[in-house]
Amino acid sequence: MYKYLLFSLSALFVFCTSDHTADQNPKDSVAAAVAVPPQPAPQKKDSIISVETAPDTSRIAVLKLYQSKWADACLPIPQESILLIHQDSYEEPFYTYLVSECAAITEKTTTQYYEQRGAEPDEEEKPESCAWEQQFSNGIIYSSSYCNENGSGAISIHTRCRDKKTLVYLIDILYHDPEYVWNEDSTVYSNIDDKIPGCTYQIDKDEKGYYYVAIYCGGC
Repeated sequence: MYKYLLFSLSALFVFCTSDHTADQNPKDSVAAAVAVPPQPAPQKKDSIISVETAPDTSRIAVLKLYQSKWADACLPIPQESILLIHQDSYEEPFYTYLVSECAAITEKTTTQYYEQRGAEPDEEEKPESCAWEQQFSNGIIYSSSYCNENGSGAISIHTRCRDKKTLVYLIDILYHDPEYVWNEDSTVYSNIDDKIPGCTYQIDKDEKGYYYVAIYCGGC
């Protein structure tokens, strides 16, 4: 009877020990001991750069080239945010720069309308503007005119700058084109091949000694 009781207690101890060991899976123990590395947060759609407004790397490179020379410039340095490639619409670079970096003193003011040819004027239809100007801080006046039938146009930006180099820097950045070069005295920026239609950028001085930019773009 005593031997039978000892045998039963031994069997019960072996069973409980094996059952407890089975509950502790070695793989579960290792997995619990090793810290799970944090997973990267999913990228927000808003942070993905749109192809339609991708950074213009060539213009940004020119901007960085001139950054160290901008200390005594007469106009603020452009921000990288305005140097974008717009595929769906064209935004005139110098006007975009002024809107971004200078305070507008006036709204756009129409200075000329398209002439109505070959038809009686319609009193209910408003004439379409083909020329306008706008004033910005620092005495800047931006004027745009595209009134010619062949589509050619002209833009002028009058400044209070007495140093030409700031305007040279700005044209280099805003209108950078590997096919364009400056003339010897850095007053005209145009295509290497003058037979190719396009725009010409010119720096000149007014009667008061202030520099201005004149942009001429050919039509059809």
